[in-house]
Amino acid sequence: KNAMAKMATGLMQTMTHKGDEGPTERYCFLNNAGKNQAIGYVKNQVKTSKYTWWNFVPKSLFEQFRRVFNIYYLFVVIISFIPGVSPVAPAVNLVPLIFILGFGIARELYEDVKRALADNSFNNS
Repeated sequence: KNAMAKMATGLMQTMTHKGDEGPTERYCFLNNAGKNQAIGYVKNQVKTSKYTWWNFVPKSLFEQFRRVFNIYYLFVVIISFIPGVSPVAPAVNLVPLIFILGFGIARELYEDVKRALADNSFNNS
């Protein structure tokens, strides 16, 4: 086939590097993801989001406790549950920790959703 016939059928030919067996040809079907997947080509998608629905909680808690401030507050909360050591009720220390962790996790969720939407917009353009 000549180049014009290949363009008309949506077929593009590219040459790859010279290997041990000589030059090889590769055919890509333009705007036809089904044929490209049937050949075994991988999808060309961008993914910058960090989380999935099943790993959000463990990963976000890990990210929150990477901050020294949150580890310190967790340590204070644990100590406040020991009777006779803390002069205040454990809830006094627990509520600020939950608030700080909840706010940080909500912020990460918001940013990750925005990244996922931007990825989806870019991949479908």
